[in-house]
Amino acid sequence: MARGDAERIRNYLTEQVEEARNAGRAELSFRAGDVSRVLRVDSANVSQALKGKRFHAQAGVRLLDDKTTGPPGGAGGNLTCHFEVIGARAAPAAAAAASAQGACCPPDDGVRERLARLEAIVEGLVRDSDGAKADVRALNARIDSLYTSGEE
Repeated sequence: MARGDAERIRNYLTEQVEEARNAGRAELSFRAGDVSRVLRVDSANVSQALKGKRFHAQAGVRLLDDKTTGPPGGAGGNLTCHFEVIGARAAPAAAAAASAQGACCPPDDGVRERLARLEAIVEGLVRDSDGAKADVRALNARIDSLYTSGEE
């Protein structure tokens, strides 16, 4: 797989995960053939990226092997990988409902979830030193965004 394709696939998937995280979704799934069609890349390359530790660390997700389905070889358009979204935020409606009920305490700042995401990112860096500079930049960007999101 071309390195550019791999990065493009991971970046697209990570954007989708961020949208799900911001919407408060705790889980999501990707079908390799659907991603392949959107990005116009080979579905085997998408399958490889979906299973890759680098993507898991970059996006802050955990692969749910027991829910993942697809061909016996584990690659191809019918591979559907299911993920737990680490650090999913409460959906806006849930936050508004808690506020309307007069919650006495400020909402949880998600420190544990953020640490879990950070741990996943660091694990990915340790496991895969190839391309570590890009991973470090992504880690720094994530850390910056964690600090700036709490400064409202």
